[in-house]
Amino acid sequence: MNIHPKTHRRTRSGFVLVVVLVCLSVIAALIFSALQTSLRQRKQLDRELQMEQTRLLAEAGLVHAKELIDQKENSIVIEPAIHNTKHAEVKIELTRNDEAIDVTVTAWIGLKDRPETQTRKTLNTNVKISSEE
Repeated sequence: MNIHPKTHRRTRSGFVLVVVLVCLSVIAALIFSALQTSLRQRKQLDRELQMEQTRLLAEAGLVHAKELIDQKENSIVIEPAIHNTKHAEVKIELTRNDEAIDVTVTAWIGLKDRPETQTRKTLNTNVKISSEE
């Protein structure tokens, strides 16, 4: 049984086309998967950066609280925002008792209207009141 040369060439070129399309599909799937992984890692990195900024903001609030020890309560709002569209706030609360002052610093960064973008950090400490005043 002899296959006509023209028919054989068409069959072979059709097979090559199918193989090339399958290879392109596999490559496109791999690229799409790599892009998804990259975007997911970028979001995670942005979230970690924001968490670090929130922690540093809370620590700066503690340092500031030491300067404000004579006041009962203070709130600091930072404008313009740290990251173009994000809002940042530090709230310092001082609670006095006979022996010490309890200091609570709460810092948060994020979009006000989207709670899922917000990160919050609270630090607590107390400052003993010295008898030498």
